[in-house]
Amino acid sequence: HMPISWDETRIAALSNPDLLQLRENALRKENVPVGALCEAEISKRGVSVKTARARTGAASSDPLRMMQSDLGAEIGEFASILAQRYDLSPETAKAQSEGHARFVPHKLTQSNGTAKLGGLQRAGKCRIDRYVSYRVKDTVLSLNMFLAKDAADNAVDFQVFGPQEFLPDGQPISKLRPGLEGEKESKLFAWGQRFGRLGEAKAAFEVLVSKVVAKRVN
Repeated sequence: HMPISWDETRIAALSNPDLLQLRENALRKENVPVGALCEAEISKRGVSVKTARARTGAASSDPLRMMQSDLGAEIGEFASILAQRYDLSPETAKAQSEGHARFVPHKLTQSNGTAKLGGLQRAGKCRIDRYVSYRVKDTVLSLNMFLAKDAADNAVDFQVFGPQEFLPDGQPISKLRPGLEGEKESKLFAWGQRFGRLGEAKAAFEVLVSKVVAKRVN
């Protein structure tokens, strides 16, 4: 599969924290060309790299944070590959949702290409909530990595949300995230399916995308 093709223009468009994060990811994956492009941009801007190094040290001593960072990057990369096969652009979503009250398209990933940080995690209502998503009208498709507040480190769930008719083996969000279904961050996620492995969740998410989104014409 094709990872994101980073070039000078794309890297120049990143914010400082995203640039440092991409450099960190490139170093970890031993991706020398991307690392070199990041280094060049960092020296051009005169950004200090010390802060990122200190943070990496902290993250590497915390296995859960390391896992979250690695899987967040993997989920983001997978979403970017899908975006090359299917038209997941906000512009198309907007055009298809014309006349739909207060429609806001979803950005597929964070600007650095990794999975987005969910509101539930930001609010401290769960330990991990990282996801990629696409919205057209009221249909939201998402691939999530989720760890409940009182769950053990190894109890990470991979959850795929979408229309009930396309997820016959799914469950309501009240079963997937007990106690969190009433939170405003959960409003668009009504029905989903839980997977123990990221690979299974990726496959299910791609099936959903193929049913809702048009394939790109090369």
